[in-house]
Amino acid sequence: MIKSRWLIVLLAIPICLAVVLPIYAERAHLASAGGVDPSCISSSPCIEYDNNSTGQGMKGVSLQGNGVTGWTEYKSTSSSNSKYGVVGNDQSISGAFDGGVLGKSVRGTGVSGVSTNGIGLLGMAGTGVTAAGSSGTGVEGDSTTGAAILAHTSVGYLFYGLGPTGQVFYVDQAGDSVLDGFLFVHDGVGVQAPDRG
Repeated sequence: MIKSRWLIVLLAIPICLAVVLPIYAERAHLASAGGVDPSCISSSPCIEYDNNSTGQGMKGVSLQGNGVTGWTEYKSTSSSNSKYGVVGNDQSISGAFDGGVLGKSVRGTGVSGVSTNGIGLLGMAGTGVTAAGSSGTGVEGDSTTGAAILAHTSVGYLFYGLGPTGQVFYVDQAGDSVLDGFLFVHDGVGVQAPDRG
């Protein structure tokens, strides 16, 4: 009886190896060729990388393509159930200088938002979007058929400009404006704002 059991075990080992090794070899081939397909049906991520030190959780590098690409095919019906191709979350419990998403570029665009039928770039926060140009333009708007820059507000200012010494101008929600200094219209021609003091 014992000999027969050992015989069954000895016969089962090569059968198992014959099944497992081709699968392992195929997965190794896919990994080396960049063709890993970790498809799953789950409410949790198919793949998760956790780095418990100071390094990156995930890094994507490409010499001739995109480093990381993410998309969603979910057909959302409202802003309450919208999904995103890429989501970046800052979940630090202290400090105020981390960010959800950072875009850097040496010679191109740091962050680019493109849409064929919606909003190219949307910012929602205490300050929706902040743009700072150290040697160039902070905000630039270009349009061929619509408004280059469109502002909406129900309470507060449509536009508010600050200079090195304080307020320069503002436009409120009613369209009323206050200007300090000069308003240059064309070719250096300017209109000086009246003294509001």
